[in-house]
Amino acid sequence: MALQASPAAPQALQRLMAREGWLFERLQQLGLQGQQNQRDQEQVLIINTINLLAILPAKVVLGCSYALVGLWIDTLLMGATFGLVVAFMVGHSQGKIGLIAYRQSILIISFCCPFALTILLGGFHNSSLVMLWSLLTPVLALLLDQVLTARRWLGLFIIFNCLVIGIDNLHSRSDLPTVHQHALLAFNGIGVSVVIYSCLNYMQQKHQQAIQQLDQFASLVAHELRSPLTSISLGIGHSLRQRAGLRAHHQPNHGIGNRPSGGPTQPTYPNGSAAN
Repeated sequence: MALQASPAAPQALQRLMAREGWLFERLQQLGLQGQQNQRDQEQVLIINTINLLAILPAKVVLGCSYALVGLWIDTLLMGATFGLVVAFMVGHSQGKIGLIAYRQSILIISFCCPFALTILLGGFHNSSLVMLWSLLTPVLALLLDQVLTARRWLGLFIIFNCLVIGIDNLHSRSDLPTVHQHALLAFNGIGVSVVIYSCLNYMQQKHQQAIQQLDQFASLVAHELRSPLTSISLGIGHSLRQRAGLRAHHQPNHGIGNRPSGGPTQPTYPNGSAAN
């Protein structure tokens, strides 16, 4: 007998939701505020790691270097962007800023700040190639699985570099001393290289983990399919053997042992007479 749903069940559920609607709404709010899927959590971890290990330390080092030589405008720019990054991190951790706004804000800050410094300092030479830090933006977009966005940021990086070429050595008011230029050039080159290498290493590890998980899934599926297929094949073989045995049992035999009933037969002679 097939089971049928009671028509009163949806009505009872509606009455329950109407009476305890505040409870369902509260549970929904808690689910929306307190839960994120695994990929969103991984993106937040990547952004926070880049901020804490690359963007914020670079701003501290560059800001202190500019303050030592009296470049207060550049120092204020470093301090302002440092505060913005920290504010966005705290706002997202407290749930005041969504993941999309947090992600896009960090990408914009990490891209625009180095180019603004390059323009303020008077070009590539005077800024010690600080614009290299803008390369973190397309790399970070790749880490966040935004391939199309990473291409756009890389295109903007190339365009901005072409524009900065026109203002190289435009003014000399913010020229850094030679020692500072060489030190910052080494810091910018080595820092950006280490960060990009770490990002590529992380991407390679994730790729290897994905391949291992795929191999494990394939072996698990093969193992799970092998058992039912073996049972099915054994069952089919058993059924075929039973059918073959029944067919052999019901098939008539025309051999020697198939004699008509009614007593033993008497031998006959060549002239056709039977023995007495």
